Amino acid sequence: MKPQIYILTIFLWLTLSCGVNVSKTNEVPEKVIPETLLVDDYKIINSTFVHLVLTPQQGAIREFGYDNFNLKGREIPEEYIKNIYFTNVLVPLIDSIVFYHRPNNSLNLEDPNAQKLYNRLFSDELKELNIEIDSITNVGLWRLTPVVKGQKIDREIGERIISYSRIIYNADRTKAIFYFQNNCSGLCGFGMFVFVEKVNGIWTITKEYNVWVS
Repeated sequence: MKPQIYILTIFLWLTLSCGVNVSKTNEVPEKVIPETLLVDDYKIINSTFVHLVLTPQQGAIREFGYDNFNLKGREIPEEYIKNIYFTNVLVPLIDSIVFYHRPNNSLNLEDPNAQKLYNRLFSDELKELNIEIDSITNVGLWRLTPVVKGQKIDREIGERIISYSRIIYNADRTKAIFYFQNNCSGLCGFGMFVFVEKVNGIWTITKEYNVWVS
């Protein structure tokens, strides 16, 4: 009996070992999800676009939202709609192909948490992310024309290319920072750091730091 038990033990051991090896060999590797824009990225762009493209008059009250400047369904004469170029990616701040007047990291902020976000804008290793331009709809009397990063365009005086950097968030995604650039063919360009915060569920501009003007 002992030899039979011995043989049976070896047989079971070999069977189980083969089974384990087969299962390991046939394991499906974990799927790597590509990095894409967040829902909040689109919300921030939609809520801030009009206010950054058009400098508000002093004392004017800004209305932030995701659909308050959407012209869909409104009968607006075509001649009122103006074309504006919009870079088709969110890019890292170090990408000087888009940000022709790239600023240095010289802001000293009183709020240490804001300073951390600002520092990360320069230090985080970020990849550029493609923007679905059709998802940017809260733009008022503007028609967005996508521009490939670094594309050279013959523009008339006053025509602009709008660019957003990658957006950096705090841990609970209630505050964020990005760099905004208005590249204008004429003396109307500027670049600024923009701090935003969720106020009653709406991404709202809280601070702007202009760093260059042409």
